[in-house]
Parts: sequence; C-alpha cells; structure tokens
Amino acid sequence: MSILTSVIACNIHTNFDDGVLGPVSLARAAVLALMAAGALIGSNSAIAQDLPAGLSERVEMLTADQPTGARPLLVFFDGGPDATDATEGRAIADAFLREGVDVALVDAASTGEAGGSFAPSDIAAVLSFVATPSLAEGRNWSGTFALGRGTGGAALAATLLDPPHLAAEGHAPSLLAGAFSLNADLSALLPPPADPPTTQALAAPPADPAGLPRIILLTRDGGPRALAISARRLTKALRAAGAPYASDIVLPRNSAVEAWGRSDVAYHVILDAIGAKALPQRLADQLEAESRAKAPAFNNDRIWESGVAVERHAIDETFLKSFGWLYADRLELLRAFPLESYYSVDLLDYLEQLPEDVAGRGDHLALTNVRGQRMDLTREQLQRIRPRLVIGIDDERNLFRFAVAYQTRRDYSWMDPGAGPRPWLVRPLGAFLYVPDEDNAREVFPVLNTTSRFSLITAGLRWQEADPFEPLFDLAAPTRQMLRRSGCTECHAFRDVGGLGYHIGAFSGQPESGLALPLMDYPPVVLERFLFDQKAVAQRIGVNAVPLDRALSEALHNLVREEAGIASQQ
Repeated sequence: MSILTSVIACNIHTNFDDGVLGPVSLARAAVLALMAAGALIGSNSAIAQDLPAGLSERVEMLTADQPTGARPLLVFFDGGPDATDATEGRAIADAFLREGVDVALVDAASTGEAGGSFAPSDIAAVLSFVATPSLAEGRNWSGTFALGRGTGGAALAATLLDPPHLAAEGHAPSLLAGAFSLNADLSALLPPPADPPTTQALAAPPADPAGLPRIILLTRDGGPRALAISARRLTKALRAAGAPYASDIVLPRNSAVEAWGRSDVAYHVILDAIGAKALPQRLADQLEAESRAKAPAFNNDRIWESGVAVERHAIDETFLKSFGWLYADRLELLRAFPLESYYSVDLLDYLEQLPEDVAGRGDHLALTNVRGQRMDLTREQLQRIRPRLVIGIDDERNLFRFAVAYQTRRDYSWMDPGAGPRPWLVRPLGAFLYVPDEDNAREVFPVLNTTSRFSLITAGLRWQEADPFEPLFDLAAPTRQMLRRSGCTECHAFRDVGGLGYHIGAFSGQPESGLALPLMDYPPVVLERFLFDQKAVAQRIGVNAVPLDRALSEALHNLVREEAGIASQQ
C-alpha cells in the first residue's frame, strides 16, 4: 500500500553513519555516466515560448530513459539549502530519473541569500505549464506531483493554500496528484500557538480545503528543529480545516541504512507515494501504524473542559526525564515539538469536582490506564504530595497523539513467536501523573519508569472505600510493602490485587499480543528467570526491562513459592 493512500504529512528524520553515502553523493558520481549514455534527455525548446521571461531559463525538463509504460512526473522546485549549488538539486532529480520518474527541475531565483526564492507566480506558472496537453502528449504520465525543497517547499505550500495564483494561470490544486515539501520553514502559514492550546488554525484558511492535493511534509533529522515543528503544526491545521490527508509521520533514525544501504529515506518515501517504487513492507507497516496512532480513540477533553484551573509550567530536564525514556528508541519523534511548556491540573482538585457516579467515593484511589495497568494511591498521599495530572504539551492538548509504535518479538518468553510478522503495537503517552520533587515522586511511584501512570482517562480514576490491598492483610507488613515497592502488581495481579496489563494493537485499537498474567499463573521456572535475569527476558520478548534489585527479586520469589505451597494444600 502506498503511503500516499493513507499518510499525508510526514516528518522524515534520517541519520547516516560516517562514511555512508547518501543519494546526493551517489547521484553526483553517476550523473556524468547517465548523461553520456543518453539517459537524461533535456527538452527545453518549448519552455521559452510558454513561460514568463526570467523563469524559462530556470526550468529544465528531464525525461527518464524508460519509454515503455506510464510514469509519474515530478515538478521539483529546488530552493535549498544553497541555491548557488545547482549540482545538488540536479543530483536529486537524477536519482528520481533512475527510477523511471520524469522531472521538471526548477531552480530558485537568486536573491543573494542561501536557498534563493520562489514567487507564488513562479509556482503557478510552472504547474500550469506542465499541465498543458501539448507538453504531456506522448509522454504517458501517470500523474503529476510537486516537490519543493527549502524555500521551494514553503512557496509550494503557500501557493497551494492560496489558489488565486493558480487560478490566474488556469490551474487548480486538484490537478496535482500529490505535493511534497522537504526541509521547508512553513511557520509563515500559521499564526502563533494559542495559550492554552486550542485547535490549530491556518493563518489564511483555503476556501476549498477538500480540493487540495494530498500533501506530504518532510523534514530531515539534523536540520533546524523549527522545520519539523512547523511541518507538524501545518499538518494539524490542514487536518482541522478538512484537507484530505491522514497524519504526519517521523521516520526512525538509521532506517535508511537498515533498509536501503546507501539510499535516502525521504527519497524512497516519495518514490512510494508517487507509485514508482514500493517501500519495504516492514517500514510501510511502521509508518501506517504511527499514522493511525496520531488519530487516537482517546482524549482528555473532559479534563480540559472541567473548569478546574489549568496551569502552565516551563519544561525542565526533570520533566523531560519523567516521560522521555518512553521514547528511548524513537527520540526523533520529539523533534516536532518545541518542548517549552506543559499544562496540568491538580489531580485531587479534578477528582473532587467529579460526580460520585463517575469517580466513586472513599479514600483509596485506583488509577487504571487504557493499557490495563493499575496503581493505587490514598487520599492522604494526594493531599500531601498533590500530583499534577499533565494534559498538554506545547500546542498539543491531546497527549494520546504522543505515541510510539513498536513490535515485540514474542507474546511470552517461553513461547515460540510463531510464523509471520509480529503485530504493530502502540504506546500512547496520554494524560499522566507528574510529581516535580523526586523524593515525593518515589513515594507515589515506587518504580519511576513504570508505565502505569501514563495513558490515563477519567473513566480510569475511581475512588473506593475498601483498601485495595485488603486481600494481603494476612501477610507481614514488610511483605506488603515489598509488593508495592516492586511495582509488579501494576501489571501482574497477586490475589486479585493489581492490574493485568496488555499491549494495544496499532491497527485494531484493542488489547493485543501478550496479556500480562497473574504472578501465580506463570510457570515457576519462567518466573524465576524473569526475577533474576530480567534484562535477558525483556530482550527476548522485546520490551523495556523493569529494574529489580537482588533482595527484592528474592523476596518476590519466596512469596510466590510460599503462596503456591499454601494453594496446593487447599
């Protein structure tokens, strides 16, 4: 399945090891040989007649040496990063030619600044020109696509969102099958973010958003962070305005090296989107999984609209550490956010304004997240520590859109993974508890990197009168404290105390792959291996390890063995 059928805005992040050649280097090495072989055919004779003076000499029509069958046309507005170096833009065009894509290469007008510039009238005139029947005659184009790099990407986006320029040239955005921007600063198309965050808007909304072509916005890892931020915000604004696309995607680091050796990920995403060459299935599935994660089934609108005071706080290193570890393998996902401020409500204040039929009553709070994990707090703890319930970061008010797609290697460590690909799963951030003081945080969260405090919704916050640990009252106090401190019962119930965690399918949105079992249901040898060789077991399953010190592991092991002995006597 082509990305363009389901993904319309992407933030592409790549990272190449030293010594690995990217597509530009490869293209430079091959361009002379291709030209000598006649693979690149320029056809500028008609351009001077049909384009405004000063623009015709900046346009070069390049035909791929694959005359049989339909092929796409890519109009490439090359505006950066250095408009004085035309060889880089030509090398990118040549890479597409090698895959059977015709290219109309348009250089930026020199402005004395890096990147050059494009006027909206330039964009409109070229798009109108390539749409003329006389130019298309005999070329068998399967569709026309536009790519803008740097200032070319910004000008292309601005022109598509302001159709009068195109209308003056007898063109319409809908005549394009798709459009892409690469490393473009799109912030001029957006107003400053609201405080507190609201639905993202465009500075000048298009009159007919449904008439826009499908758009993919790409930014490379290593470039200015502002580019990725503006691409994400424009994606949100276009989606809110009703433009026909699905989501934005950030490609994983080094995926180019793993999937294509010396090729460029952004280049291959475009090839896939225009129907020239399909992505490897695993990467295509990952992009689709992350795309769907950006349209979550959950939100925290009820908290935002509750009337409880929403406070804005500056993001510091302590806050980033509190959730950043969830992105250990996908830190580039966070590049699309400024990470300047977060929004929260006082958890106890929010609970106290909920009706009893929603929040229950009592002094023991059970918090169960959308992944089935559970933690328990007392009213006394809440009153003393006042945890914050974080509901927004920067301009994003639905933290369920902060999500990581992943795969496990198997459901259970002692089982064979089975045939076929593993399902894609999603771990959303959602509303989450945060305690700025680390000493207080350790009291509330015995295991600081537990995931039970994330992905919270109002339906999972419930007071109860009975102490949830009552079934354990016959155990010695140190044993009960050990169970709480271990964090194990957040996912693995013991005597019906605790939760039963599960993964969420990225495509199904339902519990999937490896339901956490009660502690007593695991084979003894499996539990022993888990407690004393946790890192190896976690690696075998493909999940994050939960650190357990030796004394804690021994105490848990002895407790389960004693419980099994008691159970066998009954």
